[in-house]
Amino acid sequence: MEEKDKVKWDTSLEFVDRRFLNKSNYHSTANVVAKISGEEYSSRAYCEFYISNCDRTISLDMDSYDLADLENSIFKMEQLIESASKMKEAMKKLKPYLEKLKEERLIEKKEREAKKLNES
Repeated sequence: MEEKDKVKWDTSLEFVDRRFLNKSNYHSTANVVAKISGEEYSSRAYCEFYISNCDRTISLDMDSYDLADLENSIFKMEQLIESASKMKEAMKKLKPYLEKLKEERLIEKKEREAKKLNES
């Protein structure tokens, strides 16, 4: 096969998504980067997914040499998304607990302050 007839990387397939994970003015740096790239005559697509929080980074390299690799990488991302969604729902259930804990701490603080006043 002549060079001109070989499949070339299509730059329209390239993808980059970068997001900060914390709300603005939050005390630490956290981000996610998703990236798909290739090279003109490469035999694969480079698929990278990074999650960073403070000084730790998790990287998933899901390079796809063929359709089986790609299908496995898609399955991997689906599993990550499903797990993250379930974690989010479980975390929402913590709100009432943390609200009660905050109230309890406030009551304890007021009791300590009242005790100090009575001791003086």
